[in-house]
Amino acid sequence: MNEQRKNPYRRPRSSADKPDRSRGPAPERRGIRRLPGEFQDLAEGKIERLSRPRRARGPLEDEREGAVIAGVRNSEARAVYDARVAALRSALASGAEAELEQGLYEVRQLALWRARSVTDFRAFAESVVGVPSTSIATLLERGEVEPLPAHAIALHIRVEAALLQRPPGGRVTTRKDENGVRLELCLAVDDVARSVEALSDVGRAVSGLRRFLRPDSPPERERSRDAGDRELRRPQRQPHADERKYPRPERQARVEQRRPTHGARDQRDRRDGPRKARWRDR
Repeated sequence: MNEQRKNPYRRPRSSADKPDRSRGPAPERRGIRRLPGEFQDLAEGKIERLSRPRRARGPLEDEREGAVIAGVRNSEARAVYDARVAALRSALASGAEAELEQGLYEVRQLALWRARSVTDFRAFAESVVGVPSTSIATLLERGEVEPLPAHAIALHIRVEAALLQRPPGGRVTTRKDENGVRLELCLAVDDVARSVEALSDVGRAVSGLRRFLRPDSPPERERSRDAGDRELRRPQRQPHADERKYPRPERQARVEQRRPTHGARDQRDRRDGPRKARWRDR
């Protein structure tokens, strides 16, 4: 690096280059922009990463590996998937557009294509069911369908899988409105014995969802009070009468170790013996 590049010549600043303070504050320099919030801290190195928004935890807690739908056995999800695909194909072949549209709407609500690891709804409708791409585009243009909560999907699939075991079975529908999520079960009761068996199957299937439910945590006030009173409520162990009368072997061994040995006693007597005799003679 030569002298000219190291110390370049700078033109002396004239009075014309100075900003005119009489007309007000100097204008802000353009080109220097400040990033919003955490992005500015990240750029300056104050933080190492951006904070992720916390998601609301649902009532389901499924940690199984390979589970296609949370809270549902894979066999139940695939049974419902196969039955829905057969019904949609028959509606498409017969030209029942209303039934086909309603079936596809429920599939989008349940995200049922996950049962056979299909990529998305478009691949399910076009490649699995056989719906033309133009009809799929028309359905998608009508708007997004909000999926049901994970616990409602699990409950719906479990109930429908239980009803499929008892032909002709019933029909279950799940709707979401401003009042919440509702599950409606339609079951024929002409054959009472079969209806009772179907309802018992539904009860067993629904009860299996308990082991996937997240335990409810106590409120903050109760949790703090419990933490403060934990020491007071801890039961104190009282020694048994036999323990006071007959001490434990390890406790007795520790007490014996603290006592002076016979050799130490002899040394103390030898050391203090003449002194005691001298005081006795006086």
